[in-house]
Amino acid sequence: MATGFRALGNKHVWVEETGEGPAVVAIHGLGGTCNIYGPQIAALGDSYRIVTFDLNGHGMSPMVGPISIENWADDAVALMDDLELDSVALLSHSMGALVAQQVMAIAGERIRASVLLGPVRNLPDAARGAQADRAALVRAQGMAAVAGGISQGAVSAKTRSDRPVVSAMIKELLQRQSAEGYAAACEALGGSSPPDVSRVTCPVLAITGTEDMVCPPEGAHAIAGDFADGTAVVIDDIGHWTTLEAPAEVNDLLGDFLRTA
Repeated sequence: MATGFRALGNKHVWVEETGEGPAVVAIHGLGGTCNIYGPQIAALGDSYRIVTFDLNGHGMSPMVGPISIENWADDAVALMDDLELDSVALLSHSMGALVAQQVMAIAGERIRASVLLGPVRNLPDAARGAQADRAALVRAQGMAAVAGGISQGAVSAKTRSDRPVVSAMIKELLQRQSAEGYAAACEALGGSSPPDVSRVTCPVLAITGTEDMVCPPEGAHAIAGDFADGTAVVIDDIGHWTTLEAPAEVNDLLGDFLRTA
């Protein structure tokens, strides 16, 4: 197993690996870490070799060099090389879904299936401006300036009412991020371009929630439509933190999809 820091070029990337079987590489989103996939690892670790890692500048992985969607995708492919993974399924969330799309664009022959949770693809101008503003705020005032608002506003009303521990975990994840790493990630997301997925042939499943303001249901269907073999599923009464708000539903969908894919 590969849990611990691994050298990928000049970067030291935190990697966690659990289970045995077909490989699944999981990519977290903005402000996340390996830990957002805890429910999926617990449910699927007996059947799959699940590899998670903290993106450069997030969590345990120190920020080294410039940050971009393309550079993160190159890191993911380098990790696959390092672990000698010739065929993987991708599991990704939010900004990580954009990284996953870039991985599919540059290494599509190694991707047998891909699950995009609360995905983004081509940000509208307003969202790009919001990322620039958030980066400036975090640099000026630290992660506490955004952690509380995101932990409440990015989940559904039902999650806030019935499962307040989810918002607490999200707040903790965000507060422990490097302010500069997070700000640079906001700028990377705000400056991103949609990867060319025209040659992607693997099955792709996009999952979102009815209250996901980052990827509303129509957005998930539109993103799924960009792939030759794409489908979309919408889960009721959840917001943007899909894996934590609806672990049972995500695990069922993920298990069924991986078995058939």
